[in-house]
Amino acid sequence: MQDIHGGNIWRWQETSNRNLLDFSASINPLGPPQGVFRVITENLSNLIHYPDPENRKACQALSEYHGIDPSHIIFGNGAMELLYLLPRALLLQNALIPVPTFSGYEKALLHHAVQPKFINWWVREEGKGDYLPSPFSLALLSSAAREVQGVFICHPNNPTGEVLEKRFLLNLLDFCEEQKIWLILDEAFIDFLDQPNTYSLIQEAVFSTRLVVIRSLTKFFALPGLRLGYGVGPQSIVQRLKQAQTPWSVNVLAQQIVNEILRDEVYARDSRRFIQSERVFLLNALSEIEGIQPVSGSVNFLLCRLTRSGWTSPQLTTKLIQSGILIRDCSTLRGLNEQYFRIAVRTREENRKLLSTLQEVLSE
Repeated sequence: MQDIHGGNIWRWQETSNRNLLDFSASINPLGPPQGVFRVITENLSNLIHYPDPENRKACQALSEYHGIDPSHIIFGNGAMELLYLLPRALLLQNALIPVPTFSGYEKALLHHAVQPKFINWWVREEGKGDYLPSPFSLALLSSAAREVQGVFICHPNNPTGEVLEKRFLLNLLDFCEEQKIWLILDEAFIDFLDQPNTYSLIQEAVFSTRLVVIRSLTKFFALPGLRLGYGVGPQSIVQRLKQAQTPWSVNVLAQQIVNEILRDEVYARDSRRFIQSERVFLLNALSEIEGIQPVSGSVNFLLCRLTRSGWTSPQLTTKLIQSGILIRDCSTLRGLNEQYFRIAVRTREENRKLLSTLQEVLSE
């Protein structure tokens, strides 16, 4: 499969021979908590040692943060490592993926020769040609899932930014438990919401027999280069995942920062306020640009549709790279087409640069 994941700034900077402003990777624009740099500096001497293979310090910090037993927790080299381990650990032969969503689920399944099945996440408003985001119909989803062994849900969804009510997710979990279907809930972007615990199923994953929740610690805390994610689920599945995991997959510096970033409540509060404010600014400004229709999301990115005749997302992506800006071309995502692209929410100055460049390019 073609690699269509965002954030490949290295490739594009080498190709364009210039520094690019990266709107393709949805990372906290405020950068990491300041305490991270102190902890990393203090632990540089530990680079001569192998990491703790059991991630005990990190697990204890996360256990206290969520109020769950460490035996239900597994850390990984980013959330992606755990997503790639799950099909094998859950012994899946097939799985349902509602689209459009993160392309990594399909890749993880195919890596283990597991058959993916797709159901469209979007509906057309009657009498109109525009695609509009719509919450799942539980009956529709349940019907599509009856012959599969697993269901992947991205929540909040990437790239639409859609958030589902917790009651819906609990009803879906009830269905999955009744039908003995694994529910894999990817909460990579949930920390960007105002009250993440209101929407999360972390606590339910401890007691459920069919739920695994995957989280990222690199998006909200702006640490994608350090690679750190975790999963919560039944003890038996966590043990299977650990047995399948490459030894020392979490580096010694990543292990040391977990307690620091989780306890920084001021950083979390300020980040949510800042990103929510900038998302509203960006959404309103994009709505004023002729030829662009943004989708109102809930996290740190916005899905947009090109409505101007003669323009496609690949063409716009190429034009913007020439102007020093990288966006996420969504034309190859299942459930979307060549009219769609995604942009991250960044700082006001950077957002203004994007907006002015978009207006300039689309007016050519």
